[in-house]
Amino acid sequence: MTGVILAGGEGKRLGRDKTEIVLAREESVIENIISKLSTSFEELLMITSQKKYTHYAHRFAHLNVKIRTDIFDARGAIAGVHSGLHHASHHYSFFVGCDMPFLNLSLIDYFKEIADGNDVVVAQCEAGYEPLHAMYAKSCIPYLTKLIHNNNLRIYDFYPDVRSRIVHDDEIARYDPEKLSFFNINTRQALHEAHKIHESLVKRENCTL
Repeated sequence: MTGVILAGGEGKRLGRDKTEIVLAREESVIENIISKLSTSFEELLMITSQKKYTHYAHRFAHLNVKIRTDIFDARGAIAGVHSGLHHASHHYSFFVGCDMPFLNLSLIDYFKEIADGNDVVVAQCEAGYEPLHAMYAKSCIPYLTKLIHNNNLRIYDFYPDVRSRIVHDDEIARYDPEKLSFFNINTRQALHEAHKIHESLVKRENCTL
């Protein structure tokens, strides 16, 4: 399977490039994501815009990740998922945003386990689907292409048309009861909250040592 990191956004609400976010002194959030996913996937891709490609290709050259660009420009996250599937070497790809600092490998492995026979594996929480923490098969490409051509950028709109495996709260709770896997840093307030969560997790880890 392929692990895909979406890094094509401008970070306008945050006011900075999301790949530069640092919660710990040792590494950035994006470096932490790459490090985690590299233990679970045979191939890692980072999907970004044409504008950012050269900068990212140079900046992340030392890491185990291939930089690829969006096929459809300026179409948001749906274009990133479409491009990730297009560039991936494997039938299944697991997608995350570059602003998700608390990924849970046990939950990701569960998504991998139940992927076979499905086109989509996606969590559904109280707020709705989590389309940027999800598994997609290459069979989804024509459905995503159709949505993009119709200027419909809602990824989840094609779920009813394919074999979708919805991961519910009781399943998520086995691995990530706090649902931190789905936390993303879109705003300055979210960044502030992420720092507090990170500090709490570090303290909790130290207490168990």
